[in-house]
Amino acid sequence: MPSYKKAWAPKTKTGNFHSTYNGPTKASITKSDIKGWVNITTPWNEAFLEDMKKNIQPSSRQWDPTLKVWKINDMFLEDMIILLKLYFSDVVVDLEEDKPTVAPITNLFVEVLKIVPDTYVQRVYEALRFAVHPDHGGTDAQFKELDVAYKERTKK
Repeated sequence: MPSYKKAWAPKTKTGNFHSTYNGPTKASITKSDIKGWVNITTPWNEAFLEDMKKNIQPSSRQWDPTLKVWKINDMFLEDMIILLKLYFSDVVVDLEEDKPTVAPITNLFVEVLKIVPDTYVQRVYEALRFAVHPDHGGTDAQFKELDVAYKERTKK
């Protein structure tokens, strides 16, 4: 457990830690591309780096020179937030899951059903109908588009 949790406080001559640092004061924590890790982005602050390295073991932190971020094991997330707030006046934590984007399906059903052999059209339609049904994660618009495409394909 890091030592700053209970009685740790940075020592400064003025008593106000932020007043001794004149650089940018915004730090951020974002989701990492590595599961179980977070990205820490801060301006250069030697005292912060020393404390981070002192309190987070080397196997739980790594510097990414390409992205210029520290990757920290998320078991240290609460500790990092405390530490960042001691050194930087603006700490942004954005760990929202990326919402999956749905590609527009306009005319996709028509195109799929065009290339399906006549003997399989009904099976493909039923599988797609299940996949885009609003009760299974699809939308009403997708469901209607599929029905229109199926009717178009079967009227031949």
